[in-house]
Amino acid sequence: MQTLEPSVTGGEHVTAPSMPATAHRLAERIATRDAVCTVVCQGRAGFPLAEQIAAAGYTVYGFDTASTAIERCTVASQQPTYQAVHSPVVLAGSDIAIVAAPTPTRRDSAGHCPDYSALINAVRTLVRHLPDDGRARLIIVESTVPPGTTRELIAPMVAARFELGETALIGYAPSRADAVTPRLPFAEVPALTSGLDETAAYLTWLFFRQVMVNPLPAPSVEAAEAARMLEQAYRFLNIAFAREFARYCARNGVDAAEVTALAATRPSGFHAFSAGETIHSTPLADDPYYLFEAMIAGGQAPPILAAAIAEHERRMAPASAETVPCAEAEPPAAAGPEPAAIEVEFASGAGR
Repeated sequence: MQTLEPSVTGGEHVTAPSMPATAHRLAERIATRDAVCTVVCQGRAGFPLAEQIAAAGYTVYGFDTASTAIERCTVASQQPTYQAVHSPVVLAGSDIAIVAAPTPTRRDSAGHCPDYSALINAVRTLVRHLPDDGRARLIIVESTVPPGTTRELIAPMVAARFELGETALIGYAPSRADAVTPRLPFAEVPALTSGLDETAAYLTWLFFRQVMVNPLPAPSVEAAEAARMLEQAYRFLNIAFAREFARYCARNGVDAAEVTALAATRPSGFHAFSAGETIHSTPLADDPYYLFEAMIAGGQAPPILAAAIAEHERRMAPASAETVPCAEAEPPAAAGPEPAAIEVEFASGAGR
């Protein structure tokens, strides 16, 4: 099998595995940028990604069911090959479908719980509208989820209509750009790429090789999912501690920011976090709950993460007093009304 050389430098090179003919044709379309891409959900993560893909030379549709999101994306877009659309019919002509659905939490009487409904509805939509015409299509999940979610939740939904590894290749590449306090240009944030099999992993890496500067192939989907969980939990824990330390400094007449700046001069072993870093109303406020629930479900007590969550909820209690029933993830449905749970707006704080 010929190795398809990507056209953007940087990052680790991955050699193409032996692939079915349909997947090889898709790889050629990706490498030549003839592939058409649809990004499902134009939220805080989906819209910037769609813009970056368009900037790399692809034709991109940004699909969202919220008319306000379509209007805002249309106004904000700076790429002529990007089009915000309200109808999922564009999926019929797409070679690549990226799911950038939000994975927020809902609040019940016991506290916060993960809410997969937007992700599930987004996948249902693309499965319903992608044609089963024998062509290979790449489906990439970008939402932040616990290890095992792509394989155990998403893959069966896709496999109900398509043949995995042949006409449907499933990849996972979590959103890593910081939409609140960006420190790097979007294209320079290293993308983690992975797939359910060798072909899907290669095609996901090949695609992001065209779009981002340094895509990094993960050894498995679960490793990429866990890495994203670790990133968010690490920040969440350290910001919680920074706030605790700031209160201690205030009581002792010391400026916490000055102390942090001094500590940051250490060459290694210290990463500065500020008590003022934003958590509320961002994915960073939700993602640790997914890891927490996954640890509990696996029989592991997470006391350190639990303490940070308790501190976060104590601080946010006045702003989150409303109680909303926790919605459990439903199994994929064969038919039904068009889902509306993917109505997200990139400027409103929704989305990942």
